[in-house]
Amino acid sequence: IQNRGLVVDAKSRFEVHMVFYTKTLRGDADNFCKLALDSLVGVVWRSDSQVDILEARRETDKRNPRTEIAISTI
Repeated sequence: IQNRGLVVDAKSRFEVHMVFYTKTLRGDADNFCKLALDSLVGVVWRSDSQVDILEARRETDKRNPRTEIAISTI
């Protein structure tokens, strides 16, 4: 996780774009989002309720499963 100059506070609002590359299309994308958003509490935001815009998608990549997250302030 790279925090590129973001200050963790309770007032900032965020836009988040996530891509979940999985080996198969099993699993719920909404559960992946919940896990990712919760993991960033205290790193990027104080509460994931500060996320106003959320875009997520799931794709298959058997060779390189990963999660990519882009965050910007709004």
